[in-house]
Amino acid sequence: MPRSKRALLKDPRWWVWGCLWHHHQLDKSRKLRIPRHRLPPELEQAAAEYGILWWLDREYGCRS
Repeated sequence: MPRSKRALLKDPRWWVWGCLWHHHQLDKSRKLRIPRHRLPPELEQAAAEYGILWWLDREYGCRS
C-alpha cells in the first residue's frame, strides 16, 4: 500500500493522457461518459487491489 496520496497517484494504472477539454467533460461537467467495459483492465486491477471496485460500480456501472 502506498504511503501517501502522491505515491498512489504515481501508479500509471489510475490515469490516461487526455486534453484539457475532454478532462473537463469527463470530470467536471460529466457530459462525456465512458462505458465500464471500455476502462483499461489495469484500472480494474488497481481498484480491486485497493478495495474500491464499489466506486467504479457507482461511477461507471456494474461490470458486465
